[in-house]
Amino acid sequence: PILNVVLNSVMKNILIELDLSKSAGEKLKSGGDEGFMEKDQVNDALAKILEYKSKKELMKKDVRSSYKNPPDREVLLKKLKETGKVDNYEVELISKKEKLKTVLISTTLEGEVISGMMMDITKRKQAEEALAESEKRYRNFVETSSECVCNLDLEGNFMYMSPAGLMMYELSEGGVKGVHCTKLVKPTYSDLLNETLEKAKRGKTVQFQYESETSTGDRWFESILKPIRDDSGKIVSLLRISRDITAGKKAGEKLRESEKNLIDAQQLAHIGHWAWDIKRSILKWSDEIFNIFGVKKDSFVVSAENFEKTIHPEDLEFFLNERKEALDSDKDLSIVHRIIRSNGEVRYVHERATIIRDKHNNPLRVFGTVQDVTERKLVEEALKVSKEKFRNLMETVPIGISMSTPEDSFVEVNKTMVEMFGYDSKEEYLKLNPTTLYHDPKDRERFVDLMKKEGVKDYEIQYKRKDGTLFWGSESSVTQKIDGGIQFINSLQDITERRRSEEGLLNKIEELEKFHQLTVGRELKMIKLEEEIERLKEELKSLRKND
Repeated sequence: PILNVVLNSVMKNILIELDLSKSAGEKLKSGGDEGFMEKDQVNDALAKILEYKSKKELMKKDVRSSYKNPPDREVLLKKLKETGKVDNYEVELISKKEKLKTVLISTTLEGEVISGMMMDITKRKQAEEALAESEKRYRNFVETSSECVCNLDLEGNFMYMSPAGLMMYELSEGGVKGVHCTKLVKPTYSDLLNETLEKAKRGKTVQFQYESETSTGDRWFESILKPIRDDSGKIVSLLRISRDITAGKKAGEKLRESEKNLIDAQQLAHIGHWAWDIKRSILKWSDEIFNIFGVKKDSFVVSAENFEKTIHPEDLEFFLNERKEALDSDKDLSIVHRIIRSNGEVRYVHERATIIRDKHNNPLRVFGTVQDVTERKLVEEALKVSKEKFRNLMETVPIGISMSTPEDSFVEVNKTMVEMFGYDSKEEYLKLNPTTLYHDPKDRERFVDLMKKEGVKDYEIQYKRKDGTLFWGSESSVTQKIDGGIQFINSLQDITERRRSEEGLLNKIEELEKFHQLTVGRELKMIKLEEEIERLKEELKSLRKND
């Protein structure tokens, strides 16, 4: 519905309404843009359309040679003989300068006399094609975003919600239409939503946060609410774009807390942690992992073998190979794979792990985290088939979006991306070489290589702002053929806080491991000391006996 309003407004400015009410005499005398012919007469406009210097020069031309496809003329004549009149017959002609012209022909047959009018619509056709290409670009923006896009009426009732939004709120398309937006938030936030509705209805764009209840728990969302106007400027509906910021909220809360037990880390963004003692073949899970895998803590025996049985059969070989490569090399493990829960449900999890080695570089223990990323994966797949068109998405979506070429130049960028990198304007940003935004220029080379092969999903590296400061970003991109060339459509999210949370967790694990090793070392020294004391006592007794 939003897109229709925008498209109708654009098309009204592009389409040319034909006025066929003037008489033949008026057309011949007219100095307008409409070409006209009757018997052996033509007007100047017709000669101009076909790029002839004069009417006289045009009259010497065999009209049949002007048709790009000669059968089109036969079809026109056949219709004219059958009905005596043909209106707005679209056909392609070749001008004197061999340029392709798209025209509309309206003609009548009275006795043996054919008279008609021709209008050049070449520019209109080009505009329509450009509009279609533009719509194609914006469709791709939707397909690479995981945001919830909604259209509300002026009362705050949902008229439409994107597949990503339906996934976030666990709703069906039919189940959301007509539902008031306050029904999807906690009651304490109802007044806030009603206030934002009133502001948007008065023409303001509003940004706000709220909390919702879902079957998987309470979730935080950040939204932008914007009025949509018709051709006359009247506000007819509201556009709302939301993103799930639950992980960021929880991470922020945990970072502000004082030091706690390691088990608290499992509550960060629904992440569970685990530890694997390789030599003793002991695997330990936090409580959250039991929830993720859908098994009961009091009945499921945690072991490497039982864990492997939960992995989807099609992913098992891939997982084992990745784990072996990590154990045999110095790299950490990062892998997304499917699991099958006890009820048969298939879920996606993202596992990250760091390996503790001895002085000979042999692996001793593995500490890691596992996160349920099913919603993100399903949203990505849903966006691939999304057919909704929202032309204003690029400027309202709260993530960075840009378009670049393999030759290292920018084509388009949104305001969020410009602000993310600390630049003053789009114009300044578009002059940049994309490589300058990467902390390590080689990351850009790797990115381009990946894009040429298969595209990029969640490409996590460090980027550099205008002032030289660094931040972590997660980039997803798709390749699109536009205007005969290849372009990258990129979306970028700042994940610095999430990376800090993960680094803090791994540092805590490392500290505990060092503490464990130190404690064990002290215990061994105490044992040796006690043994030495006992030996000296026995030696003293022996000396006393000899005396």
